[in-house]
Amino acid sequence: MEIKIGQTFTKEVYVTKDNVASKFEADLPDVFSTPDMIAEMESASYHLIKNNISEDLTSVGTHVNVSHEKGIVIGDLAIITAKVIEIDRKKITFAVKAMHNDDIVGQGTHSRFIIKK
Repeated sequence: MEIKIGQTFTKEVYVTKDNVASKFEADLPDVFSTPDMIAEMESASYHLIKNNISEDLTSVGTHVNVSHEKGIVIGDLAIITAKVIEIDRKKITFAVKAMHNDDIVGQGTHSRFIIKK
């Protein structure tokens, strides 16, 4: 396993009609939804692991602890980052963050376990 403390994976996500709160309920606002933000944080964490393990392995999410601190609207760009902060055998814990410009959209931690496919 080549995963190390401090490694990061970053991805860009545009807010669209497909990842806003109003897709769940019409009376909710057209802002980046919390479930979609968390899914992108999990995705960044998954890709960091995937890029650093053998093809016979994968990972599954086991814990999420995230706050959603700022609403961003359709057309806005979120920068999603996962950073390895702890390795406990096959359990990898990440600091995850979503940013828009210099503002924190959301942040927290996410844990994944490495398993055989």
